[in-house]
Amino acid sequence: MSIRLHTLTVSAGAEAARAFLVPGNDLCAEFYRPLAEELAGRGLTTTLATLPGFNGLPGWSPPRVEAYVEEIRRGAREAMSSDGVLLGHSLGGLFAFLALAGEPTLARRLLLLEPFILPSRRLARGAARTYRAQVVEGQGDAFRNWTGSFRRVHDLERFPAWAIELYLEVRRTTAPGTVAALMDQLEGLYPLPFAQVQAPVRILRGARSGWRNRLMHSALRFTFGRATVRAVPGLAHWMANEDDPTLAEAIVAFALEGVTT
Repeated sequence: MSIRLHTLTVSAGAEAARAFLVPGNDLCAEFYRPLAEELAGRGLTTTLATLPGFNGLPGWSPPRVEAYVEEIRRGAREAMSSDGVLLGHSLGGLFAFLALAGEPTLARRLLLLEPFILPSRRLARGAARTYRAQVVEGQGDAFRNWTGSFRRVHDLERFPAWAIELYLEVRRTTAPGTVAALMDQLEGLYPLPFAQVQAPVRILRGARSGWRNRLMHSALRFTFGRATVRAVPGLAHWMANEDDPTLAEAIVAFALEGVTT
């Protein structure tokens, strides 16, 4: 059986610039569709991925970070040329970064949305243990906005109920032990190959995700050689579905910088 990620593409036209978005943990391509529609309206065709092992898709046994990274490379090659932009959200930001570090010609730019990338092995060890205990093992099939480290959503009263239900459905249909296994591998990835990414990097963080993420993402600016950090007002860690027009503008400002149409 061939194990592959599943994708959907929201097109801005045949001649549009292209991007490939790697989802966050316990999320899937459909979670980002409204954002992709906003991006298409601004001239960026975006392919959205659902990763193997999540949302009922076949996965590896045991799950391996290296397998995810290689499958992301394959998907990005199929979705766009080396002039495209690689996007990654949360844990998907770590995978996208590793994919580009191992293949520097994969994309022209790297844009990370609230990435789950820790500057050091010690911080990664602590973050992985906290996430496993408080989210993977502590939340089950329930939704909790505060994870113990960050806030998923800024304004729950305005956040779409379908997006939370989709998240819960992905959790219910994800292969057991997948996320725990990935968390267990996190420390072993260090030292991370920051120097191998020569493309411009931008980190977009939710201004309301919490002080821990603010400090972590600010520290990444110094770890990456060519990174800039921007806070998007009114958003928390999930980024998408809360204010997609504002988020799309922030993405396009970086993704299409220097692109002539």
